[in-house]
Amino acid sequence: MIRLIDYVRFASLLCKNQKLEDAKKHLEYAESALQEENQSQGLRFEIANLYARMKCHDEAIRLYQQVLQAWPDSVNAHVNIAAQQMVIGQLEGALEHCERALLSDITCREGHYNLNVVLRRLGRQQEAIERCWRYIEKELGFVIRPFFAIRVESTCIPTSVSILCVKWGTKYGPEYVNRLYKAVERSTDVCKFEFYCLTDDSDGIDERVVALPLTEGLTGWWNKALLFDRPLSAQLKSEHCVYLDLDTVIVANIDRILQHSSSSLGILKTDQMRNEARMGGYNSSVMIWNTRSSDLEQLSTILLRHFQIISRYIYKFDHWLEMMVTQPDILQDALPGSIVEYKSLDELSPKLPTNASLVCFPLHPKPHDADASWIKDFWHD
Repeated sequence: MIRLIDYVRFASLLCKNQKLEDAKKHLEYAESALQEENQSQGLRFEIANLYARMKCHDEAIRLYQQVLQAWPDSVNAHVNIAAQQMVIGQLEGALEHCERALLSDITCREGHYNLNVVLRRLGRQQEAIERCWRYIEKELGFVIRPFFAIRVESTCIPTSVSILCVKWGTKYGPEYVNRLYKAVERSTDVCKFEFYCLTDDSDGIDERVVALPLTEGLTGWWNKALLFDRPLSAQLKSEHCVYLDLDTVIVANIDRILQHSSSSLGILKTDQMRNEARMGGYNSSVMIWNTRSSDLEQLSTILLRHFQIISRYIYKFDHWLEMMVTQPDILQDALPGSIVEYKSLDELSPKLPTNASLVCFPLHPKPHDADASWIKDFWHD
């Protein structure tokens, strides 16, 4: 058995070094030797995990299913099968394994996270939202879901704007902030702007960017909720706000986008976004709002107050927005063709869509590893 473990460990090392074919050969050897070791479900599970990392989805699912034959209530096996089935589009099967995982352990975070995704991809977003509220409010013991009553109506075209981005951790360096700032500067003629970056590390950020410290208490992309925090809003010069993800590439003049006045939260819809693979959802790569909309403050206040419980059931900030904002201003409808998703474009085409001003990059790839020839013309210092 020690020899089999060594084979699996060596395969893991090969996988980390992107020597996938060699890794697969070692896994196939270990798997064949395991056929006579019926008690080695733990090792079989590790082999399945490596297959999953190598994107050998069918092999991973097959081995996880073998683990379930011996351990029918293995929460991890159910969760991992669901994740693999979602990747290859077996959504009904993924849903079944999510439900079985939660039946065995209702506190399983990954089970809830996967359930949220698969229900949305099956077109059952409202069911996902309602279930999350029930779980959260049952644990809290009281109701917290908001009622948004006030919409800020405006017929005036904004002449100034607060442009915001958020940088946390080490995923994006200061060069991403600086490139975005310079791209905005090159791409607006009419709208006066102040550029802000909410960050836990301002080192290397252009001095013309106003760096604001992130409030403690949230992690990862949840930090986006702080954009709506009242103490932050009080520091902004303009109440008209536009948020851009750091990996946004500006490809034309953006005055039309910056001057769009929203009566609710302006946000992207997931329809026709290839990386989202779902209809009717929200994507927060670009957001527009007015700080006078007091309702939006609840996006941060409720989350900050109950983050530990909310984050047990919800993994994505965009899912939180879907739970909280019922009548958004859909930016693709308000600004047709102005904002496009990179993954939905033809990478081989040397030209961008005629009306495009912003290209967003949710998930993968990111601008630095995307193949389209036009990126170098717009994404630079």
